[in-house]
Amino acid sequence: MASERPPHPDLLRKPTLPLKGRDGSQIVTTAAILITYNSAAVIAGALESLPAGTPAIVVDNASTDDSAAIAERLGATVIRRADNAGFGVANNDGLALATTSYVLFLNPDARLAPGALERLVAAAEAHPNARLLVPTIRKADGSVFEKHTTDLCAPACKPVTMADPTLRAVAFASGAVVLARRETLHKLGGFDPAIFLYFEDDDLSRRVLDLGQLILHVTDAEAAHAGNTSSPPSLAMTQMKSWHMAWSQSYVARKHKMRTGNLWRVVESAAKLLLAKLVRHAPAQAKHLGSLNGTWAAMRGVQAQAVRERAGGS
Repeated sequence: MASERPPHPDLLRKPTLPLKGRDGSQIVTTAAILITYNSAAVIAGALESLPAGTPAIVVDNASTDDSAAIAERLGATVIRRADNAGFGVANNDGLALATTSYVLFLNPDARLAPGALERLVAAAEAHPNARLLVPTIRKADGSVFEKHTTDLCAPACKPVTMADPTLRAVAFASGAVVLARRETLHKLGGFDPAIFLYFEDDDLSRRVLDLGQLILHVTDAEAAHAGNTSSPPSLAMTQMKSWHMAWSQSYVARKHKMRTGNLWRVVESAAKLLLAKLVRHAPAQAKHLGSLNGTWAAMRGVQAQAVRERAGGS
């Protein structure tokens, strides 16, 4: 069983703002936490997909657009960060403010289908050992997101047969849309603040499984996730995301004592970068340069938070 970390300092803070539903109702069992970074084009849709009365906490990672203002106009409690500290740290900020039994982490480019949150909560109430619960997630083209296990999480997942045919015990919970028990997140110390972007959900899923608890896929609850639309695209954004994808993959593998594959990733990224340069494909160059530099940084012990300015942090 994995060792448990002490709670992140942010989780020890007492809530200072009232959490009421966006329609003014009293506190309910679930609060939604959304992280924005220049997400003005999509945040309204995410908030409006929440059931009426669901308190929403939006943590804005120093956006330069109207993300925070839009969230406030829609009744969300908004935390405006002065810097972009990454997805995990921002989620911990939101978690510190929540007082509900459950928290729903929802990407700003995700949408809940009617009845989805109610089904997730009902499944959680019926199965106390389920600590993370995910809906069926549909991608932009309508196909179903099928990732319910990873190389990191599979070794810690024990086969479980569910009597309810709408429930499946799985090894991975996508952070795009996931319901979690607040007490479990406190016990685990929240999201790992060392991870700036990517693989936070792999890491959290693995730690839940290491506690001997369940991750459930509630198949009759649905959500949509457009993917890669939370922030405007650019070559700099592509390179930054690839950097953190490679760094986080290495960090999480090393943290859980698995092979990192760093040497192979360096060779592969370098070869693909050379090819992209030969054909003068700028987006591919940005992607593979980011992956190469992120892997190399991880191998040298560089911390992801030390380069957060690449994502607009101060």
